[in-house]
Amino acid sequence: MRHTGDGILGKAQGRMVRSRIIADCWVRDQVVIEEWLVRDQAAFARCLGTDARSLARGMTDRELRQGQPISFFVPAHDKPSRYKPTMQDDETLDRYVHGMKRLWHDKETAIIRDMYFHGAAFHAPGGDVRYGHGDIDTFALGYLASFPDAELKIETARVNREPEQPVRAAVRWSLTGTHSGFGHFGEPTGAPVYVMGMTHANLTKGKVTTEYLVTDEVSIWKQIFAHVESRAGA
Repeated sequence: MRHTGDGILGKAQGRMVRSRIIADCWVRDQVVIEEWLVRDQAAFARCLGTDARSLARGMTDRELRQGQPISFFVPAHDKPSRYKPTMQDDETLDRYVHGMKRLWHDKETAIIRDMYFHGAAFHAPGGDVRYGHGDIDTFALGYLASFPDAELKIETARVNREPEQPVRAAVRWSLTGTHSGFGHFGEPTGAPVYVMGMTHANLTKGKVTTEYLVTDEVSIWKQIFAHVESRAGA
């Protein structure tokens, strides 16, 4: 799509933009009852010639000038859900989810070599694509260093199996922690941070060959800026 209108992404630039968006939907009788959606706004930023931090800073400044609260999603903003989270019973899915817990909750980056094929393609936030254990390790360390106390919660996990196809896993998850370390999100500020994440993975012989991991890094930066602004105004 093309950026042709003024809005939350700033003044229209006419540039082509693309972003990966994953939605986890609860559907009943072909009607969406509830939806959880994560949009890779860092990819939008990249297409517009900037980065997630700068885009978030611009959004934050605009909202402050207009006397509006800095907007981002955290669980406190959510409405009570009627949906009962499910974890599908599947050996490969169980192993994959266990690996996620060891990596993102227990901070055991050594699990990457057990989880991922040595040349795995890892589609990261920002529209970036990385390959292999070293790149995946670098990405994970960037987040874990920024939020060293992060706790992972697996919200839902589903699997899709078809003949002659890789096993396909879909996981909705969240990280809750404190921006208390130097990492992907810069100098620590002590901001409480909530990260909603979606991961789709293809697995062959129990190992990930391709993974699509989506978070909204613009939302993460806005939470950090909101904390900094609240301290400045205290």
